[in-house]
Amino acid sequence: PCGQLNHAVNVKNIFIALIDRLATFALREGVSSIPKEVQLFDIFQQKVETLIKAREDLPPEDVLALHTALVNLALKVYPEDVEYVDQVLEQVGAFLTAKGLESLEGG
Repeated sequence: PCGQLNHAVNVKNIFIALIDRLATFALREGVSSIPKEVQLFDIFQQKVETLIKAREDLPPEDVLALHTALVNLALKVYPEDVEYVDQVLEQVGAFLTAKGLESLEGG
């Protein structure tokens, strides 16, 4: 599990790269290349949430980058299922509220 990894490992970049590669593959090869029983979005959404809970020290920018990757996956692989984007936006809203954040500073 992600919680057992060394904290020096940049898991965020690994997750984002994997999500982006799978989304690109689905676009290039066609969404039908992904078996229907494999729900990529659900799998990655659960893993991202597990990572965020396990790594409470993740900067808000990293959490938002992970959620951005999920939105990109949803839009590329499941463009007809806008409820996936709604789910991510709800999670982002809950995260920002829980952290007491209204905006992010910096680059």
